[in-house]
Amino acid sequence: MRRATRAIAAAAVVVVGAGSAIAIHDSTAANKHAAGAATAPPKLHTVQVVRRDLVDTTSVSGTVTYGDSRTLKVSGTSSSSSAASSSSASSASRAAGATTATTAAATTSGIITALPSVGSLFSRGQTVFEVDGAPGPALLYGSRPMWRTLQSGITDGIDVLQLEFNLAALGFTDNGAMVVDNHFDSATTAAIDAWQTARGVTVNGAVAPSDVVYQPGPIRVATLTAAVGDSASGAIMTVTDTTRLVHVALDPTNTSYVTIGGTVTITLADNSTTVGRYFSLGTVANVATSGQGNNASTTTTLDLWIALVKPPANLLDDEPVTVALVTDRAKNVLAVPASALLALAEGGYGLEKVQPDGTTKLVGVQTGKFADDWVQVTGDIAEGDQVVSA
Repeated sequence: MRRATRAIAAAAVVVVGAGSAIAIHDSTAANKHAAGAATAPPKLHTVQVVRRDLVDTTSVSGTVTYGDSRTLKVSGTSSSSSAASSSSASSASRAAGATTATTAAATTSGIITALPSVGSLFSRGQTVFEVDGAPGPALLYGSRPMWRTLQSGITDGIDVLQLEFNLAALGFTDNGAMVVDNHFDSATTAAIDAWQTARGVTVNGAVAPSDVVYQPGPIRVATLTAAVGDSASGAIMTVTDTTRLVHVALDPTNTSYVTIGGTVTITLADNSTTVGRYFSLGTVANVATSGQGNNASTTTTLDLWIALVKPPANLLDDEPVTVALVTDRAKNVLAVPASALLALAEGGYGLEKVQPDGTTKLVGVQTGKFADDWVQVTGDIAEGDQVVSA
């Protein structure tokens, strides 16, 4: 096999006459070290043959966000949401046989007296905003909104189960007497009493729709719909989940490159990289039209959401990022840097393989995928071999 010549300088000496021969001998003896250094072969730059994945990617733009926002609504504020100083009076009235339904069911549209700032985070049990100078509704976790007042004597229902689940998660179980089920009993009343005492609201053993707001999990305030001084009912704010995601408006032609649960490399605004995991891909097209008349154009995208495996500490809200979609992958193949390839005169490619004695041997190889300045190779070559690289 032949390849492009790697030029190595050589020296020739011509000797004429005996005197000249003596002179040359003396000169060589005097400069033995210098002559040896000049004729030593250059040190080879070698690289190792490795096994690795080679991937092709296409870059798409994304944005750091918290996912879709949703409206947080309140049905009205219970008139029983006042200071806990009335706790003993409420307990006494129940002991005397007073009907708790009258107290709990009465609702008014109180006045919002304090609101959280945008970006505030709330978890289970925390008060979301203030009404009439007192704690307003508490955040609980669940998929169903409150539609009735929960109190002694009501029929069984999934809303009872949802409330009891939250009371137990917050540590209010009437010392373990409350069973988390769909039945409201005296232990449920006692658990509510303890929770209301801890919240600093009227203790009445009942929970009205205006006393809580249900969300799937922790929330972050995205925007404020209402203002201080407004009625504490209806749409109060929009909220999102608290986990930051990367959103990509994905061209539908790229959906085959997305596997839910698979990982993907994300480049941040400062050129650092982090790892994401495909979280969800929308199935409803977003169609946007720009321009007018003959200049109008339509763009169709799908919502792709990517979860960050380890969100960087310096990550910014709404930060633009670049997502590297993997379009093709060669898994666990032998590869060398492309600079190690030698074009053979008869066609094809070879590698200059280092032998055990330090000499090199030219071996032919077949190339496969090229990616990131690496190339897949097969032939008389094995993992761990050293080859000469430019």
